Amino acid sequence: MMMHLLHSRHVPATHIIITASNHCMPEVDQIVERLRTVRMANPGLNRVHALTNGKASWISELKSALSNDGWVDVKSSLDLRLDGAQRHVSMAVDMAIAEKAEVFVGNGFSSLTSNVLTLRLAKGSRMPSNRLL
Repeated sequence: MMMHLLHSRHVPATHIIITASNHCMPEVDQIVERLRTVRMANPGLNRVHALTNGKASWISELKSALSNDGWVDVKSSLDLRLDGAQRHVSMAVDMAIAEKAEVFVGNGFSSLTSNVLTLRLAKGSRMPSNRLL
């Protein structure tokens, strides 16, 4: 699976976003460690939102591990209530959130990461706010 992590300045407080799909999936402990590193470099981060099409059991494990690591609020795409039409554009919603992020960490092998980075850099995001796993 691929993973994208970002912190959105347009979401209340500090919010980190993770996107995962069926390519190059990092282990839960790798994600937790990476998010911990990002949080140390960005004091005040306390919320995580996982944008994923991963299995509910994997998301549950990730959410639990992140909560245990001190994240105050951990949500995922599975927490969104989308109707049939909205589900068809959910990736565009994920990209819009990622584009506005303060911090974005993505998988270098992901076309979604490439597209998000292109949008973010075109809109003037600072290079240190764009990271890879």
